[in-house]
Amino acid sequence: MDYVMLDENQLLLFYTVNDPSGHVDEDNISPIMSLKAFWGDYHFQNSQGTMNEEKTEMKYLSSFESPMPFEKNLTLKFSLRQQAAEISFTLNRNTVMGHTLKKTLNKTIEVDNTSITIDSILASPTKTVINGSMQTIFELAKGQLSGERFRSADLTLKLIANGKEVPQQGGGTSSGMKGITFHRDYDPLPQDLENLQLELVRFVAEHDVNQQFRLNKTSDGEKQSLNILGQMVEITKIETSQGETHITISSEESLILSRVYLIMDGKKVSLEQTIMDKSDKLHDGTIIHTRTLRFLGTGDELELDVQRMTYSKSNHEMLEIPID
Repeated sequence: MDYVMLDENQLLLFYTVNDPSGHVDEDNISPIMSLKAFWGDYHFQNSQGTMNEEKTEMKYLSSFESPMPFEKNLTLKFSLRQQAAEISFTLNRNTVMGHTLKKTLNKTIEVDNTSITIDSILASPTKTVINGSMQTIFELAKGQLSGERFRSADLTLKLIANGKEVPQQGGGTSSGMKGITFHRDYDPLPQDLENLQLELVRFVAEHDVNQQFRLNKTSDGEKQSLNILGQMVEITKIETSQGETHITISSEESLILSRVYLIMDGKKVSLEQTIMDKSDKLHDGTIIHTRTLRFLGTGDELELDVQRMTYSKSNHEMLEIPID
């Protein structure tokens, strides 16, 4: 173990693996580690390493949860060559770097009937973390009972300091007793910070639909438009061939029918395959995605049974983050 760096966001551990035989890349140090202390374990977050040309030395940098303020004695637990190992060390609390900006925000953005709350920001010398939530557990339960649930698929947030985008390091989303929560990790803020903004760029979620749409067997050039939760889907062609039904649809690029069936003369049939994908860019920059849904079987009366759908909403709403 070479060096430890600690602030309020994370503990960074610098360590080296040596193998004079020149096979350090085969030593198989476990990517799963943990820090054990008196009050519990602190989880491994991520790691990266570089190897010298002779393959005798590998230097690593690993990130862990920041230990509680009263923890001093820690043990790194890992495995090397499939054997359990550990290294114990003591933190020097006098060198802890703390934070550069710590704010409770509780600012809410409404997107597609969904409340996205930016709860807090914690900036430290090693990274900047934005924490937020999308629904409380009570809203999740209400949606479960009403059959109108949504599942967040992606949330794009851009952190802007002094007019320049701060590079993102990572992030995550989880569901629990607090509902859907998320965090986004960015590089440290500049020392000469004058202003700070957070832009919601894009929001992608999967929605329960549970609707059936009667289809007309279109002739050449005739199209049928479906309004699904306010999103437009065009049926451009319906064909039958060799006992199969092929339905060609077009929509905005991000829209995905994530669970869809075809009801043929009262019989529900699962989607067999999506084929012939292509995208076209319109003059206004909109990208239209066209694909063909393949179902086994044919019928005179057709209904498209859409149970779930994923789509994105561009927002570009800007939040001002106070820095004083």
